[in-house]
Amino acid sequence: MKRFGALASVLLVAALVIGIAACTSGIGRGQAAVVTGARTVRVMEFGTPVAVIGAAQWAMAHPDIHASYMRNFENNVLYSYVEMFPYISILYEGFGFAFDYNNPRGHVFSMISTDATTRPKAYASCFACKSPNFIALINSGMNVWNVPFDELRSQMVEPVSCFNCHGNQPGTLMVTHLYLVEALGEDFFSHDPRSLSCAQCHVEYYFHPTTREVILPYRTLEGMHPTAILNYFNNLYFDGVLFADFVNPRSGVRQLKLQHPEFETVYGVGSVHNTRMPGPMAFSCSDCHMGTGINALGQSYVNHFWQSPLNNPTLIASSCAQCHGDLATEVRAIQRLAQGRLHDIGMSLAGLMEELVLAVNSGRHSEETLNVIRHTFRNAQFYWDFVMSENSNGAHNSRLTHYSLDRAEELKNDVITLLAQL
Repeated sequence: MKRFGALASVLLVAALVIGIAACTSGIGRGQAAVVTGARTVRVMEFGTPVAVIGAAQWAMAHPDIHASYMRNFENNVLYSYVEMFPYISILYEGFGFAFDYNNPRGHVFSMISTDATTRPKAYASCFACKSPNFIALINSGMNVWNVPFDELRSQMVEPVSCFNCHGNQPGTLMVTHLYLVEALGEDFFSHDPRSLSCAQCHVEYYFHPTTREVILPYRTLEGMHPTAILNYFNNLYFDGVLFADFVNPRSGVRQLKLQHPEFETVYGVGSVHNTRMPGPMAFSCSDCHMGTGINALGQSYVNHFWQSPLNNPTLIASSCAQCHGDLATEVRAIQRLAQGRLHDIGMSLAGLMEELVLAVNSGRHSEETLNVIRHTFRNAQFYWDFVMSENSNGAHNSRLTHYSLDRAEELKNDVITLLAQL
């Protein structure tokens, strides 16, 4: 492992000479794919060293875009979910999120937040969606997923920026996180490239227990549904043991911790703005979260200040208002309902976890009986966490949100029944 740091440095220097990875044929090998109209997406070539050109280096060539990107520092409000919702410390007990779980900030804070978190950072795979420098190493052919975090930290100099979505080719949409291509397979071509860019990180994933590689828990569009994802995990075994992100130390529940399944939610059942359904109702992620900016000379550019459309009245007036009379009021009503249900279920699950702990500690029940309750609890929390971890608070797809909450509530009630039968 000590030799790795020197080798990586040599490769990164060599990449400055070698330049940008070439595009060749074959999905995952740089193929240009026509997806929606004239829009195309490229897949970064694997196996060729490439140095990341940072956002600051593009400032002179693209001043308006760079200035809008730097506005992401305005999205700097930070608060603790653990303090707001104390039951989280029970539901995530045994995992870092139980004591350090904050709201998302602007993408420019990705490395700052990674350094600041008190959650354990054992492996470099933590950098996958935090720094394009890591993805450049992976795409060079270096298997560094399970390298110690601290050994690579000094090379992670760029937060989420241009390279993640464009490679080193501004104006070209390029998927640089190749695990997304593998997960979607041939369905990759049915997505709007502007949404694929966001899907590289705004997805549910897990780390392989041994290699630490990032893997998405599906291989088709249908597999992106929460029930399909849960079935995937409930049939995922390593050395004969059911996969879990963590095990609750008191109850023994083998729990799953979702990441941020925005892509699965937006493209899920019930979505009215799904870009896989061409028509006036189809919107990409960028349509709502970026939009068009106008500079002092009246010239337009793509706005790279990622924010809620509720904070962009110009975008609402030019786009959303065609169908929504008062988008802000509608969204806030959706979020209030979803968040109310989410927190009610969360508090109930935390109470049930304590009951399960008492049952385990009593020593009166067989492991077979307890495992039925544990597995039911695992499933209930999964559906709850699908909503908890999705950053729109229900606004991206209220139908799928309430489907997940309905399933969480049904399974929660099953846990109640099982505990009552002890």
